[in-house]
Amino acid sequence: MCRLPAVSLSLLLFSSACFAHQDRIIDIKSDGTLSSIPPTYGPAALRVTFSQGKNGEPPVSSVDLILGAQKISLPICVTGLLHTARLEHVKASASWYHEEKSLPYYLSVTFFDPGYRPKSEFNSGYSLLFNLRTARLMQMEVLIVRDKGKTMQSVPVDLGARCSVKELEGFKDAWRPRA
Repeated sequence: MCRLPAVSLSLLLFSSACFAHQDRIIDIKSDGTLSSIPPTYGPAALRVTFSQGKNGEPPVSSVDLILGAQKISLPICVTGLLHTARLEHVKASASWYHEEKSLPYYLSVTFFDPGYRPKSEFNSGYSLLFNLRTARLMQMEVLIVRDKGKTMQSVPVDLGARCSVKELEGFKDAWRPRA
């Protein structure tokens, strides 16, 4: 079975055939450095600050993505959804060698919920899809484990309902899959 980690079904329908390529796993080092990103898009880093759960704060207090000269800081309307408590529970993959007509080169970052099990095929959390050239967010999805862990559903997050127009202008692209 061909799987592309943390990329929605809608993206699969509009991207190259599953056998044409597979995402490359991107290691996130303890300092946030993203390994394996080509120099064309780097230096690359994902800086995640955890709040330690003080005073009922969300576990993730900030997320900054740096791709070359581009830097995006996610607003609280996004970080407030993330329940990840450890950098080891954040996973990344990317693709920069597919046809860009239907899908820009991208970096997919998944923030898994507490209870993350690395050996499990499916885990709940949130997946964020960033444009590798601009560092801007293209899509965010909630990952919901179904059928007692046998399947997973990816549901787009309506950021327009959560974030102000000003917040969206600062980090989100208006990208949509092409039919």
